[in-house]
Amino acid sequence: MGFIMDGLDAEAYDRTYRDRDLVKRIIGYFRPEAGRMTLVSLATP
Repeated sequence: MGFIMDGLDAEAYDRTYRDRDLVKRIIGYFRPEAGRMTLVSLATP
């Protein structure tokens, strides 16, 4: 299965992000659905 990751080496133009920045971005994506996600998590036993 090593062939799947072939060619995925870092490039000179690749960006690096801090974990904090990535978490902020993920939270931003889910924020509009926060109420619905809370309701589903409370309704699931």
